[in-house]
Amino acid sequence: MFSNSRIMKRRNNTEPKCIICLEQKGDAVNRCGTCAGGNICNQCNTQLCLTGSDLSVSKCDFVCKCPLCRSMNTIPVDLHTHFGIQARFFTIIESYCSRPWDCPCCECRRECTNCVDNILGKHPYLTSMTNRNGDTIMHAAAGAGNVPIMQVIHRHGGSFHVENDDGDNPLVCLRWCPTDISDGDTSDGDT
Repeated sequence: MFSNSRIMKRRNNTEPKCIICLEQKGDAVNRCGTCAGGNICNQCNTQLCLTGSDLSVSKCDFVCKCPLCRSMNTIPVDLHTHFGIQARFFTIIESYCSRPWDCPCCECRRECTNCVDNILGKHPYLTSMTNRNGDTIMHAAAGAGNVPIMQVIHRHGGSFHVENDDGDNPLVCLRWCPTDISDGDTSDGDT
């Protein structure tokens, strides 16, 4: 008969090995759809998303690079509940929302608005998160004069009335915005 320690050892040998921490863990799975080069455990994948500089947006979803082949892979849904990763998501979406609306390319404007709309549809909690100054993504969009993005944020639960640490709501930020917030139509109706 086998002893319990031999049975445990045999069981541990069947668990996949994480390519980052080099430990055999039951939660180590292949996380790359391109290279299928190795398994990564949940803890290492979380650390990769938290500390890696390659967390970004691609095809209107948050992605992180594979440590082996460097291809972009979507962040697993189970990691979306980690506060540190949510904070990184907020920083990325805040940069999208703070882009000025006066970009000369209407395709760029439409693409950015659609991207924010899709991301907030998947991650509506981002509308209520704040940065260290108490600004929401609504404040970021208002500060850039980006009214269409403000409308998208409002549609996903963002508020025009939440105040930042200075006591300003997004409408006050919009009022003091230095950019032209027109939709680009400069015609006066006389054609």
